[in-house]
Amino acid sequence: ILPDGTRVATSIQLVNEAPIQIVRFTGTVTGIDPWLVNGLPLTIDADTIVLGNLELGVKVRVIAVLLADGRWRVLSIWVLTPEFGQGCFILSSPITAVNANGVQLKHWPEIIDDDNDDELILPDDLKIDDVITLPICVGGEGQIIIIGEIELVYRPIIIIINPGNGGGNNAPPGCRDTSNGGIECSRRSSRRS
Repeated sequence: ILPDGTRVATSIQLVNEAPIQIVRFTGTVTGIDPWLVNGLPLTIDADTIVLGNLELGVKVRVIAVLLADGRWRVLSIWVLTPEFGQGCFILSSPITAVNANGVQLKHWPEIIDDDNDDELILPDDLKIDDVITLPICVGGEGQIIIIGEIELVYRPIIIIINPGNGGGNNAPPGCRDTSNGGIECSRRSSRRS
C-alpha cells in the first residue's frame, strides 16, 4: 500500500480454491467510519478482539482475514503503547545459530532470548536457516522493542538425491553406482585431437 492509499500488486495468481488470507501488520488509524489503518478499509465486528482505546492517529497492531467479498475483517487489533515516535516494521531473517540462550539472526545484532521475558515466545524446534519474523517498534528515543508474535515463516527443505544405500541406479549419465553405495564417474580425457 503506497502512502497515497494506492494498492500495488506484487503478484496475481489463479487458484482453484482460495486459501485463507490472513495478514498481520502495524500501522496508524487513519479513519474511524469506516475503519482505516494506513488507508486500508477494515471491518470490525462483535467478534473482533480490541485492546486499548482506538482513535485517530494511534499506532495499532492488526491481524485480519480476507473475506470472499474482498473486505478485510479484523480478528484482533490492539493499540501500541507507549506512543512510538519512529514507527514499527516486521523484520524477516534467517537463523544463524540456535543455543540454550535463544537464537541469533543474520540480520539482527542481538540474540533473541525468550527465557527472560514472559511476553516474548519463540516457536518450538527452530533450526539454523529457518526464517522467522520479528515485529519491531522503534521508540521516540530510539529504543528498540520486539512486540507481538515471533513466527516461523520458512523452513528449507532438504532433499537427499543419493541416500547411499547402494540399491538402485542413482548415478547420473556417465557415472555408475559403486558397491559401497557411492557414485563413481569417469574422467574425460583432456587430450586434443
